[in-house]
Amino acid sequence: MRREAPARGCGGAPDEPRLTKIYELPIAAYCVEHGRWGQRGSEDASRFASSEERIATKDLKLAATRAKSQSAVWQEVANTQDKLRRNVGAPVKAAQSESSLPLSLEHQKVKETTEAYIIDILST
Repeated sequence: MRREAPARGCGGAPDEPRLTKIYELPIAAYCVEHGRWGQRGSEDASRFASSEERIATKDLKLAATRAKSQSAVWQEVANTQDKLRRNVGAPVKAAQSESSLPLSLEHQKVKETTEAYIIDILST
């Protein structure tokens, strides 16, 4: 049976993962949006939403799996956003939440650069 976590911010102690039960199995989850404690726009605030994406970089994976540190995850999110900015040649932080990795990954310039890269790879 699937259980929904109550709606709250990332919560918990800064360096402890958020434990959520999915099909009665506890899993560790880290927040990738520093300082977000509430609903954004028309999101459903009655439950946590899941992401279709996985952790974006090796360093983020290491921060979550080896360091097991929420602070390290947030630092790697900032590092990833900086790398994206340098690679696409434009700021990628979203106005709604500058610390949101998912919003940075959805940035139009990131999408355009990624699409051009994929087309280039497929055409060679």
